[in-house]
Parts: sequence; C-alpha cells; structure tokens
Amino acid sequence: MSLTVSLTSSAPDGGSPLRWTRTDYHRLAELGLLPATLRYELIAGEILVKMPQNFPHSATVLKLPTVLAPVFLGIGHVRPQVPVALSTDGEPEPDLAVVRGVPESYSSHPTEEDILLLIEVSDTTLSYDLGRKAAYYAEAGVRDYWVLDVNARELHVLRNPAPDPRAPWGHRYRSTQTLSLQDQITPLTAGASSLSVASLFP
Repeated sequence: MSLTVSLTSSAPDGGSPLRWTRTDYHRLAELGLLPATLRYELIAGEILVKMPQNFPHSATVLKLPTVLAPVFLGIGHVRPQVPVALSTDGEPEPDLAVVRGVPESYSSHPTEEDILLLIEVSDTTLSYDLGRKAAYYAEAGVRDYWVLDVNARELHVLRNPAPDPRAPWGHRYRSTQTLSLQDQITPLTAGASSLSVASLFP
C-alpha cells in the first residue's frame, strides 16, 4: 500500500524526472535525505511514500503469515512488509512476499528469481495496486501476484506476466480473476495446497 506521490528529481533540461537507482535510494537514506518519520519504497525509479496503515489493513497483514506459512513449508518462507530487490530499478516492500528457501540462506534482499508469491493488501489503493504496481511486478516477471481488497473482501489473482505495448505501462498480467469468500485458490508453486479465500481475511 503506497501513495502515488513520488519524490522525484527533475532532469537538468527540465524534462522528464530522473529515475533513482537502488544505489541512489540507499545513498539518500544513508545521507539522511529521506525523513526517518516516513516509510518508502522504490518503484520503477520513483521513491514513493507509504501510507499509514488502518486496522483492517494491518489485521489482514498479520493474519496472512499464519495461513500461508504451512502451505509453503519446505518450499519457501513468508516475509511480511520487507523489501525485495527487483532488477527494474526497484525495491518495493510488498505487504507479503513468499520466497524460496529459508531466511538464513539470504545475505541480501531476495530478487525476482526468488519470489514465489507477492501479495498487496488494499483498502484505499486498489486501483494503484491493480494498475501501476501490477504492471511493475509484471515487468519484473513476478508470476503470482495477489491483491486482497479488504473493503469488498475479494481476492484479485494476477498471473502470466507479459510485455504489451498497448498497455498503459508496457506490461500486464494476461490472466486475471476476482475471487469471493466462497472460492478456493491454489498458489502456483504450492500446487498440492488449496486455500479458501475466506481464510486470508480476519
């Protein structure tokens, strides 16, 4: 969940904003140029300010690990609200990531090669999570991306990422479906386990 407002730097000629790299992003933090009172993530070269969490959002984020950890036992581990390092000039902090292996096997943030599932929990940012952020994850090649709509209590499942020059940001998910509380969902990389959508919500 993020604000769509970004901290940008104008190009010297006054043209399009410059894109921050992951190195730039970390350097700004080291120099104290990103106020420590706010939370950020780097998406497609833009530094975005993350929104405060309301209770439905935080309650959902807290429940997800207890539901998903058993499903991915022996396959991967669950990481709530910590960074992943994407090659597309980004270091997002998804509400939940499931990545391969165990935490001790990592000496840096997981990359797109490690990601088994990404989940964003949406209340006020649904259009962004299904739009710009979905396109960004598709560009990075994230194969299984879920968006939990806490207001409608629905699960949006986005799969099969691909470039598409007709799409607003050049990439999209070719498979999308919206599931209700009565439906079941099976993660792509945990094919033996089926979950009820209702179990993902508090």
